[in-house]
Formats: sequence, C-alpha cells, structure tokens
Amino acid sequence: MTGSKLSPPAFPNFRPNLVKHADLQDQLNAIQSQLEQIPPVWSQDLAAAERFVLVLGGVAVLDKETGLMWEQSPDTGGPQILLSAQAFCNERSVGDRKGWGLPTIQQGAVASQPREDQQ
Repeated sequence: MTGSKLSPPAFPNFRPNLVKHADLQDQLNAIQSQLEQIPPVWSQDLAAAERFVLVLGGVAVLDKETGLMWEQSPDTGGPQILLSAQAFCNERSVGDRKGWGLPTIQQGAVASQPREDQQ
C-alpha cells in the first residue's frame, strides 16, 4: 500500500474545545485561591490563637502549623491494644469524615507540647 494515507476516523460530534485566555486565567485564579487556603505545613511558628482552628462543625481541630487535624473530644474507646486502636480509628466517623488514624509518637508529642507563648 504505497502512496496511501491513513485518515483519522470520522467523529461527527467532535468539536474542538476552544478555551479563551480569560477563561484559563479565571481557572488559574480559582486554583491559586484554593492553594492559598491550604494550611502551611511546618513552615511557620504560629501562636496558639492562630495555630488551632475548629473545623467540621466544631468536632475537629485543624493545626495550621502542622497541617494535621485532630478530633476535638476524642472517644478513645478505653484502653486498647495497638491493632484494635487502629481499627477503632479507621472505622470512626467524625464530622462525616472517615479515615482517622492514630498519631505517630512524634505527632502526638508536637500536638501536646506547649511552647513559651502558650505557657
């Protein structure tokens, strides 16, 4: 088959999506605005009044310094071995959110350690 060209299949309903520069700029601005709402992770040293914010209707606390979210009044379910504690957290729903987990030793220490401005 020399000299023959393959043509693309016909797509009668295909219309190229032509996007205007202004639309792209609006989308970019919206994304930038959302990115600015993401809390800094380990990038700032915030006073307690700025650092912690109630979220999810007040049932959780966002630590803006670390980016971690903590349950406001955790129900520990009593003393548990590690595997059952992990399962308890994984199955737990707080503020209509699942996916909770146990903090690492380091995360727990950072969350409970008062700083000079907090004493």
